[in-house]
Amino acid sequence: MSKIPCELVQDLLPNYIENLTGEKSTELIKAHLETCEDCRKVYRSMTGEEEAAGLDESSKKVVPERKEIDFLKKNRRRNRRIVIACILGGLLLTAGLLYAWFFLIGQKSESSFIYCDVEVEGQHISVSGWVADSISVIRKIRFKEKDGVVTMTPVTVWASAFHRGSFSAEYDAKEKIREVRMNHRVLWRSADTISISSRLSEEILKTYEAWDEKSEMEKMLSSTLPGSLMKAFGTWKDAEAYLGCSVQNLFEDAEGFEIMNYAGTNVVLPESSQLEHALISFAGSREGEILYLGMTAGYQTEGVRVVYQAEPFGRREESGLVYDEKAGLHASNEIPGGVQVSANQSASFEEKGVYTVSSRYSTDIFIAEDILYTMDGIDYSVRLTSLNGEEALDRAEAAVKQRIEEALSSGQ
Repeated sequence: MSKIPCELVQDLLPNYIENLTGEKSTELIKAHLETCEDCRKVYRSMTGEEEAAGLDESSKKVVPERKEIDFLKKNRRRNRRIVIACILGGLLLTAGLLYAWFFLIGQKSESSFIYCDVEVEGQHISVSGWVADSISVIRKIRFKEKDGVVTMTPVTVWASAFHRGSFSAEYDAKEKIREVRMNHRVLWRSADTISISSRLSEEILKTYEAWDEKSEMEKMLSSTLPGSLMKAFGTWKDAEAYLGCSVQNLFEDAEGFEIMNYAGTNVVLPESSQLEHALISFAGSREGEILYLGMTAGYQTEGVRVVYQAEPFGRREESGLVYDEKAGLHASNEIPGGVQVSANQSASFEEKGVYTVSSRYSTDIFIAEDILYTMDGIDYSVRLTSLNGEEALDRAEAAVKQRIEEALSSGQ
């Protein structure tokens, strides 16, 4: 019988130990092990034997069962552990990156409901506020300045022990501040950017003088605060003349839009001899500084009331003006193209091209919706109210959207 090479025997030992070799091969390997000390040492290392304990067939079968040591099984277990460790490591790394992204690093926010207050003193800006969405918080504010316009971009993360609650930030501008924006939303505008008649400041100062002359009881019973005024006019041009400036109105001379009072009806108030078509709302400080300016006018089209509102600067909710909380816009976010999306307590908004339209809300008497857009940094809203059902509202909505699209496309 020719001698089998040791290399071949050692290659076959794992199969020999597992009883996977054929009968002839088994006999040859067994005979080789009886005469070759080197191969016996390899065999013992694989089986875990401390001493050669007899190499007969029965011994070969009993040793692996008793020791529960198997070279191939050890390799498989080791490989399995490596694979499991790699999978767990990958999962932990992915979880760590996701945690860092959502809870520590964050991302630029374009559409969060963010409440904030802005104070401008000279070239210094202070901003503070919170996010209406309880899931998100603002980690930091990025500031960008160009031509006197300071744009703030919020970076939001998910609320955690690291970031929670309100936020605040400071910024020192390099030049005189004309506007402060959050993305496309105008939060503050200098009165110097729009020419306004000095009579508005004079009227505001008079309200503070009258307030100071009131007794404490009269102040407690008063329904309005000093510094807040509303004035009605028969035409939009009359209102512009009072302001001393022009404010865009898409519907004043538009075909199919009938002039009504500023509430969108044809009712003449008892104390007035004319239809009060346009309304100016403004508010200011004790020093006469204008803090808010808004203009409203009313129309009808397709039997639907149309109330058009422009807000050249300032924020109504911070002005002290008395207004309808249910109808008042209280939160806003942005969509691409500089179009402001606003939301009120009874409606959510969806993007409709270059403007936004609220979901319709109704009572037993009427159906209503709001259409909003921003042009040249000024916010505009159009409220449609139908007493004649949804078909009338559909026709009025189409007419209003056509006017808005024409103005935005032409840049008027």
